[in-house]
Amino acid sequence: MVRSLRGRRGRIRGSRNGSRVGDDKNVLTDDRVSELIRRTVTEILANQQDRQTGERPATEAGGRNNTHYAPRPTRQNGANLMRSTNPDYAKLVRESGRYIRIAHAANNWRSLPASIDRDITRLTENIKPPSPTEELKRQLIQAADNFRSAITAVVQDHLEQSAATVKGAIRELNHRDINMVHNTIRQQMQRPSNKKIQKTTVDRALSELAAITVEDDRPIMEDSECELDDLVDAIRRTDDEPEPAPTPGKRRLQPSPSSMPPNKSATKSTSHVTLPQAKNPRNKLILPPETKDWWALPASLPSTTSTLVVADSNGANWKTPEGVFVVALRGGRMRDVSRLLNAFRPPPSVKHITVAVGTNNRRDTSHAINSELTELQTAMNNTSRCCSFMEVPTHPHASPQEKDGTDYINTSARDLFADAFLDLDDIQIEPTANGDRAHYNEKTANQVVSRLINFIPTLHLNV
Repeated sequence: MVRSLRGRRGRIRGSRNGSRVGDDKNVLTDDRVSELIRRTVTEILANQQDRQTGERPATEAGGRNNTHYAPRPTRQNGANLMRSTNPDYAKLVRESGRYIRIAHAANNWRSLPASIDRDITRLTENIKPPSPTEELKRQLIQAADNFRSAITAVVQDHLEQSAATVKGAIRELNHRDINMVHNTIRQQMQRPSNKKIQKTTVDRALSELAAITVEDDRPIMEDSECELDDLVDAIRRTDDEPEPAPTPGKRRLQPSPSSMPPNKSATKSTSHVTLPQAKNPRNKLILPPETKDWWALPASLPSTTSTLVVADSNGANWKTPEGVFVVALRGGRMRDVSRLLNAFRPPPSVKHITVAVGTNNRRDTSHAINSELTELQTAMNNTSRCCSFMEVPTHPHASPQEKDGTDYINTSARDLFADAFLDLDDIQIEPTANGDRAHYNEKTANQVVSRLINFIPTLHLNV
């Protein structure tokens, strides 16, 4: 307004008659000034009203586009209409996406990728020293094969550890609205950047995560008091006592997903320690690989147990006497045993602990083997019990790499455990099948158990 008045004043001063402002009635009068002031105030109020209602005025005073008062856009898509109240929702989405990408990488690394295999072959072929011999070529090929196996084992081990870490992180979060989380993940996996991840991989990974996630508002126990009493009685019941027939007043307990802990399969395996079984009810516990995160050595053992054996899947075929209890870890590695022993408090009756694992470590690098053997020795020393390490059997169908790994594990363990190393010399390992490169049959299992019994002092078996 001031600029407008000054312009008019200049034009008046430059007029032909040179008259003063107050003398020109047609140029500026009190009414004209009042009109200009009123117009300017009205324009300011209109701009303020437009900013409050969210409408963008086309122009402001001076004819310039008004962008200062443009409101922020509001999102009206369906995703914002239903919001989760879970404070860990974003973390669940992020960690679930990480787990799916790890699962995708694990699928690609079931064997060495073709591109890397070609590069290793090309590198080996480019090694051309003077006067090459057939022996040199054979050694180069063997070295390349060992390198392939070592790379594959290192990456697979890393992916396995990463998957376990992500599962542990998800387990600590709030799992409310987990279905919304999985729906969000499925939408993200449809983006162009994730086009290489197959739908089957996404479905399998989410189903694995669903097995460890439990809704916060889901009741942990929904059975009646009679069923809870039956469960407690079943756990406390000794194997020598016959199982009582169910009375008319009580229903026989039927496990259901709502009445069991989060991982039902792990609970089933643990229940084998005390509940009656068909053949070996009291001295064997088999833990499946699907529940590796829930693995634990039994806190209570039969009172006659003086020797505890922690074995890999070959231990599932052992038939041991009354004083020996076997925990068979399907897919178990040396580091798994170290973890279990560090968290284990042996009952007073247990005097001896034998570790019979290592078959699943045969493809590891020498550095990884030495590291896991050292950790295992430390864990065994911390148990305050007499411990021994059983020799890893040399399987007749093992690959050259696996045989070399077996020799390296046994040589290192023999030096590390000294007199506590239990050798399997003169025992012929017979496989369970032609295509099996890790397991031995029942005949070999009986020979291994016999060697174990002869190795352990008699007083440990007859406490």
